[in-house]
Amino acid sequence: MNYCSECGSRVALQDRPGDRAPRYACPGCRKIFYLSPRLVVACLAIRERGVLLCRRGVQPGYGLWTLPCGFIEKGEPASRAAVREALEEAQATIELGRPYALFHIPHANQMQVVFLAELADSACAAGSETLEARLFEEAEIPWGELAFASTGVVLRQYFGDLRSGRLGFHFADIAQL
Repeated sequence: MNYCSECGSRVALQDRPGDRAPRYACPGCRKIFYLSPRLVVACLAIRERGVLLCRRGVQPGYGLWTLPCGFIEKGEPASRAAVREALEEAQATIELGRPYALFHIPHANQMQVVFLAELADSACAAGSETLEARLFEEAEIPWGELAFASTGVVLRQYFGDLRSGRLGFHFADIAQL
């Protein structure tokens, strides 16, 4: 961060009394900038025994597989963002279910909410940021070609939950690979 979004003055990273971490602050208007994690949504979209994955056509993770996911837009409900991302990335229509997992991803300054979803049908196709979209059964998952650690974590949790007969809610701190 270089300049204040309020007055345009150059900001400085400062240790402030009472704060546990340095914060960007503006010496001109005294605004303090808290760099809170960005919120990402993903959907674990299922049809019969298959899980929808998208092969990324953009960085980070170009050419690797992930759940349909992306950033929530300003003013957009998280549930609507998850439906939008499935449509944009996989041209898939989903029936959104409940939140299934929450991940804290400190190295990317992100929190990720993963929703369960049912695919309306098996139709899916590459979107504008996707090279390919398709359904995978557990034995077909390209485990060594996943774009993000959170994708592997949620897929392992999901298939483990299926074997146990109980879909729980999961939380994890995700370290960088």
